[in-house]
Amino acid sequence: MQSRRHCWRPACSGRDGLPASPRGWLIHVAARRLTDEIRAEIARRRREAVVMLEMTPEAAPPPDAVVPADQDDTLNLLVMCCHPALTRPSAIALTLRAVGGLSTAEIARAFLVPEPTMAQRISRAKASIKASGIPLSRPSPVKLNDRLDAVLHVLYLIFNEGYTATGGATLQRTDLSAVHAEAARAEDTDWPQILALYGVLERIADNPMVTLNRVVAQSMVHGAAAGLKALAPLDVAGRLAGHHRLHAVRAHLLERAGDRAAAATQYRVAAGKTPSLPEQRYLLTRAAVVDTLRS
Repeated sequence: MQSRRHCWRPACSGRDGLPASPRGWLIHVAARRLTDEIRAEIARRRREAVVMLEMTPEAAPPPDAVVPADQDDTLNLLVMCCHPALTRPSAIALTLRAVGGLSTAEIARAFLVPEPTMAQRISRAKASIKASGIPLSRPSPVKLNDRLDAVLHVLYLIFNEGYTATGGATLQRTDLSAVHAEAARAEDTDWPQILALYGVLERIADNPMVTLNRVVAQSMVHGAAAGLKALAPLDVAGRLAGHHRLHAVRAHLLERAGDRAAAATQYRVAAGKTPSLPEQRYLLTRAAVVDTLRS
């Protein structure tokens, strides 16, 4: 029996000839393909929901119960998802989806990969856990340290998404992020300490976003020119090439360096690349302000 997936051709003048109505044929094909994509997405979300339910402990404490930190269900789930059968990137991706509540698209943007690639990675991670035969359970204290780095990485990425959402109508997701600054005033920020901490973090986790943040801190300590020089290698190759935050940082540094024309251009380029509406508005506003200062 022929699959409906291939029954896209309406009546045409011969099997290999032109359709009687090329425009109608194209619309018909596009509609069927869109239907297939929607069905696949619904099925994927349904499978993920089932996995999440399977991961939930059977017995949960009453809503008003006081749960000690070492018995917190969320922490248990974080540790359980960072499964020994998975590579670290796969464990982090699965945990962000199943426990962190991030969408596949948000996780893909955090890893700087296409969404379909991330969806496949998460699906393979689930299959690997099932095939391993190792139960989803809290590890012993001895084995807990083996998963600690992955759990900390998950928490770091969840905070990142909360601090600056990768998409949507709001800039921040307060459900994912607490206090993020210690200084009472912006001018009191301890940038040398922040630069040193980003240097440590960069050695621990080789991540281009960490490098970009270190460059910003470096510019605050050593000046905009030093920041622009450190930024140049990131634009040549790698996962950040063409990313809107790379353009936004360059615009900020150019503005501080006094090159307002180039800064305005970079602000507009960044605005055209970000899916976040608040970021778009902010970047376009900065471009307009810089243009005003030029005149």
